[in-house]
Amino acid sequence: MIKNIQPLSRRKPLAILISALLVPHLAYSQETDTSTENEADESVEKISVVGSRIRNDGFDRALPVEVIMADDAISQGIGDVAELLRYSTVAAGSPQATAALSTAFIQEGGPGAETVSLRGLGANRTLVLLNGRRVGPAGTRGQVSSFDFNVLPLSAVERLEILKDGASSIYGSDAVAGVVNIITKKGDGGNIDASYTQPVESGGEAFRVNATYGAANDKGSFRVTADYNLQKELAKGDREYFRCGQRYAFDAETGERADLIDPRTGDYQCRDLLWGHVWLYDYQDIFTGDTNRPGSANLIQYDYDGQLGNYVPPYMVDPNNPYHTGTPDGWYPVGYDSASDAVLDYQHPFFDLTSLVPRNERATAFASGEYQVTDTMMVYGEALLNRRKTTINGYRQYWGYIYNSNFDFANFDVVDGAGNPLSAGWTGANWLSPTPITDHSGSVTEVDYHRFVVGLTGDITDTWYFDMSYQYSKSDGDYTTKIIYDDAISDQNFLAGSCEGTTTSVRGVDCIDIPWLSPATMRG
Repeated sequence: MIKNIQPLSRRKPLAILISALLVPHLAYSQETDTSTENEADESVEKISVVGSRIRNDGFDRALPVEVIMADDAISQGIGDVAELLRYSTVAAGSPQATAALSTAFIQEGGPGAETVSLRGLGANRTLVLLNGRRVGPAGTRGQVSSFDFNVLPLSAVERLEILKDGASSIYGSDAVAGVVNIITKKGDGGNIDASYTQPVESGGEAFRVNATYGAANDKGSFRVTADYNLQKELAKGDREYFRCGQRYAFDAETGERADLIDPRTGDYQCRDLLWGHVWLYDYQDIFTGDTNRPGSANLIQYDYDGQLGNYVPPYMVDPNNPYHTGTPDGWYPVGYDSASDAVLDYQHPFFDLTSLVPRNERATAFASGEYQVTDTMMVYGEALLNRRKTTINGYRQYWGYIYNSNFDFANFDVVDGAGNPLSAGWTGANWLSPTPITDHSGSVTEVDYHRFVVGLTGDITDTWYFDMSYQYSKSDGDYTTKIIYDDAISDQNFLAGSCEGTTTSVRGVDCIDIPWLSPATMRG
């Protein structure tokens, strides 16, 4: 973390003496030169320890600093600062918060945030500096206490300086794991750069375009950078190896695959999430001592493609036994033996639409400059503006509890018309728990980040200097999540009829009947 370079004069008579000792044979072929050579001065860089601002020549202590040049990373196809940091030795091997992980886990900063944890101690223990000054956190939800690397484009960065030692004695507890100092570009010139990443298969494409320009003279310098980055969504269905989660069971003796084969597809059964089933809570054996439920079947599944009846039988109902479980046409008991297990609905089109890598769109403008007011005084400033939008798609399952059409649960007996009229066709000594699936899930996160710095630095004497600055940063985030209100579901549990004409218990809005047992509702 080198800063504020000053020349320091040092004599080097020892170097001259060593050179003379290394070539003694030349002295015999030369005349003695009685003139005294002027000893050359050696320029040694003086460094300033960022944070403490203590200047020294750097020889009193060797700091373990890893320096990564941004231009080298760009040429290798690395597109952002967080990805570059993950390649560093001190971050490699440690779990890192990425936009992809935020689709499956709750993390600091909310969905889409990208932070860095050095030595596996967490992002809250890794201090991030921008040109030697702290930067404010960004994000939504959870702990918004870490710097989100989405806010700064790689095109504005010259290098990363990573202090791999703990530095809490200088910076505080947020530097226990180390310090990352991001140094931005300076100097003359500019360029426009664009890149497009296209995987072999569709999904996960990335597009980036940026422009930067700077100028410098004896009095000062400035640089302006604009960057736009779009990471398209990679969904589960975009890759064959994510589309169908299989058990991969093998026979211990033969080593052959032992997975069930779904006869409807002729391939190994996908086993992601059971969906669209009615769970049966059956009491008929209490009344008659027998049951028409095959095996231990407690799942009832609808025949959406007209093939299910070819592989499993329907309920066989004795018309003289009112306690037998009865269902409308098209519903079959499943999950009670290997044949009925093989036709369980575990795979749904909503699964393929689930985000693995979310769509992440960000736009950034960054400007920095400095001006030499006098020979010993300089004013400087920085401005950083960033907007990020992260979109995540998903699915969810929900369930309720409902009476069938003729079971009087209060008196615990089958009585015609005593059940729920919304459960027409469902009969017997039982009650039901349908489990529909829906794509009413996912989130959209928008974060606006602003940071401004203005400062003045200068020399007081040859050994004393000052550096004072003012910084303002703000993270303003909005997130929208598709939700299902609990009272819309729970208020309809175990109703004996329609809820229309009433209001929900929490929100106080009009209650709407959910067609729980409709195949279309169960399918989403």
